[in-house]
Amino acid sequence: MPPLKSAAAFTLVEVIIGMTLSLMIMGGVLSAYTFLGRSFARSFGVSGGNGASLESQGRSTLAYFSQDVQTASGLVTTAPTAPDTFPNTVKLILPSGAGAKTILYYYNSATTDRYLHADDAIDSIFDGSGVEFKSGTLTRVIMSTPRVAQTLHRSLLSCNFSYYDSTGKPYTVFDPLASNFSSLSGIKQIAVEFSSQAGSSNNGTLTQVYRVMSPRVILLNKQLLR
Repeated sequence: MPPLKSAAAFTLVEVIIGMTLSLMIMGGVLSAYTFLGRSFARSFGVSGGNGASLESQGRSTLAYFSQDVQTASGLVTTAPTAPDTFPNTVKLILPSGAGAKTILYYYNSATTDRYLHADDAIDSIFDGSGVEFKSGTLTRVIMSTPRVAQTLHRSLLSCNFSYYDSTGKPYTVFDPLASNFSSLSGIKQIAVEFSSQAGSSNNGTLTQVYRVMSPRVILLNKQLLR
């Protein structure tokens, strides 16, 4: 009888070697994918699965701020009460039809959420006004009835508003009771600067600190200041 031809096949050793090599390649691809994803998050400041980048939030914030200040007919210069201060709060008066509307910019630097009361006071107790300031956010509020709030920037580490007169001299005293306080009516220019950081150090997605400083924006309608 003619000899039987053996069927071609892999030996057990060859199968084990092939599986080992496949696992090594897949592990390398997965590691590279994870590394690229974290690098992307660190580079562009992605704060969440569908969250806007720190850069895009910064551009949007500056656009809103510059437009509001340049359109403003004045600003509310009454000294804010704690925990509000001039460095983290600004209220602008904008013309609106035959009247005017007030727009509030508020940075919540506290580690807890805060809420806006009906009397415009801000604290950590919710009273049903419907405006919530998350910790580490900059919020723009149209002080209408009802109020319209928009969170402009999240993941903030700091945010400060600066005020200047027509000659560029900065305002450093805002308390009417202070001995060297004169008046806030001379404010002509406002600037904002902030820093932010997204991600988490626990999973390696912590971004670099993103810093933005706006130019001094002039109150173009300053002659209408009340």
